[in-house]
Amino acid sequence: LSKGRSKGYGFNFLDLRIQLGLTVGVAALVYPSLYVDGWNEIGMASELKKQLMLAGKFPTWCVLGFIVSFQVTLEGAVQKCLLRVAGTVLGGVSALICGNICGKNATANIIYLLVSYAVAVSQGANPINARLGFNLQWGYAAQLFTYTETIIVLEAFLGIDS
Repeated sequence: LSKGRSKGYGFNFLDLRIQLGLTVGVAALVYPSLYVDGWNEIGMASELKKQLMLAGKFPTWCVLGFIVSFQVTLEGAVQKCLLRVAGTVLGGVSALICGNICGKNATANIIYLLVSYAVAVSQGANPINARLGFNLQWGYAAQLFTYTETIIVLEAFLGIDS
């Protein structure tokens, strides 16, 4: 009978299950990104990508999404994935609004991003004390909002794919 790995005893099946799950999941996503022809081209239609001025290879982002969304329980993973979707969609919508309002005006883009960051962080901050980081229940969506918005606005502003 195990008295716990933290005390130097025995074997912890839960640790092994988590380590194997993470390893197999990452390997299953990395392998096609490296070795399957055409995998990195999966994403939006070329014409839509050019209209939105996006250059990123979307399948390579799935590895990062898997790593940060992997949780010990199914419920935790589902919650993290839903927060990821919400933050990404809201960040994309905000970036689209920014592009329509600010265009190629650098000052306007910076002001828009700073104001939207302030709103996102104020809503996603820990309710007890902002110095404690983001709200553990749904602050992850605010983080993804700022990441997504920044990536899209910078790619569109710099015209990376043109």
